[in-house]
Amino acid sequence: MGKRLQRLSGQSIIEKQSQLLNTELHLVLKNGSTFHGIIHGWIKSGCNFKDFRNHPHYFLISEIEEIITDNLSSY
Repeated sequence: MGKRLQRLSGQSIIEKQSQLLNTELHLVLKNGSTFHGIIHGWIKSGCNFKDFRNHPHYFLISEIEEIITDNLSSY
């Protein structure tokens, strides 16, 4: 089975907050830093994120350039 990348940025991050919870993803910040992990919760204007080195982070939505997820495709 193949994978298809889904890129979310700006308002689409806010609209899909509940779908992004507890999903493996890549989080790209506006400063170019990239993190691979899971969003564990949304709090006001940011998210609680834990990377796969088991380090917790808190990112403001205004710091996030885009969120990239892998979706399985049918081909």
